[in-house]
Amino acid sequence: MEQVKPYLKHISFAFVFILLVILQKSISFSGFTLNFSLVFVIGLAILLPPLEALIWGAVSGLSLDLITTMPLSMNALLYMFLAFGVSMFARSFYRKRWFIIVLFFAVSSFLYNLSVYLIFAIDSRFGNFFSLLWTTILPDMIFMILFGYLFYFILEKVNGYFD
Repeated sequence: MEQVKPYLKHISFAFVFILLVILQKSISFSGFTLNFSLVFVIGLAILLPPLEALIWGAVSGLSLDLITTMPLSMNALLYMFLAFGVSMFARSFYRKRWFIIVLFFAVSSFLYNLSVYLIFAIDSRFGNFFSLLWTTILPDMIFMILFGYLFYFILEKVNGYFD
């Protein structure tokens, strides 16, 4: 049973990710779609070592690339960089403090949305940055802080069960 536990942990994480992707497509507030997959990746990146976080970022990003309108592998690259960076910084901070977890989710959300804006701004005229900041980036940061903080503790319990 001890040899199977690491595999069961990753299978349970994959099951949770599939549920979150299904929720992401079905839940929206006044046209604003919530980014559950980024919450999942950042929550795992806080808990897991950098290599495992990098792999989860790549797999989550590639699966999200298949169902979104982003250019292929852009989500995978962004998720990999964010997951690896958060995992590296999480190793040097005490992760039990609530403001550290909130800070990880807020900064990750801002960097992801800023990167997406820059990718589409280079591709074509995307619009005013400050209107995007008020209508997309800040609401997404607030959602990431609220939902991410709750979801982190769920992932921590699942991770603790299999360790």
